[in-house]
Amino acid sequence: MCSFILLSTSHTPYFALLQAFGDEQVVSQTPLSTAQNWIALNDPAFNEHTSTFTNSDTRQVDAAYEYVFNNLAMSNASSNKLKSFVVLPNFLPTSATSFDKFAGQVSNIIRCIPSVADEAIISTFHPEHVNACTRAPVPILVITRKLPDEDVHNSFQ
Repeated sequence: MCSFILLSTSHTPYFALLQAFGDEQVVSQTPLSTAQNWIALNDPAFNEHTSTFTNSDTRQVDAAYEYVFNNLAMSNASSNKLKSFVVLPNFLPTSATSFDKFAGQVSNIIRCIPSVADEAIISTFHPEHVNACTRAPVPILVITRKLPDEDVHNSFQ
């Protein structure tokens, strides 16, 4: 036989939240969902059917390179995914210049890989970018794959 005890609302751990917010919903935002929402609103070239989002909490440059190149390999294997948004909220979050230099080094390495040298374009969004249209709430590295005979330019550059 089971018995249930009904506690009054004032004894539950969520009572303080209920008092503070009433009937309003409390929604937690992760860096990934924040980036997804920002991209959907601010990137005119965004297409949910041909884009992917991934997230890493790395703070180390070697781990960031590894994560980015794993994403490049995955996007290369998937023929219908043309844009990969790599969200790196803890990697250089206060230095847009350093994040851009990291992206530049990723581009330099890509140019040395024959299978992707002419097929991938790297761009960035960052909270501290000078250009307002590339100022995202979290650092995002974008890998845009070109289709053969296609001239793709990032709409923000």
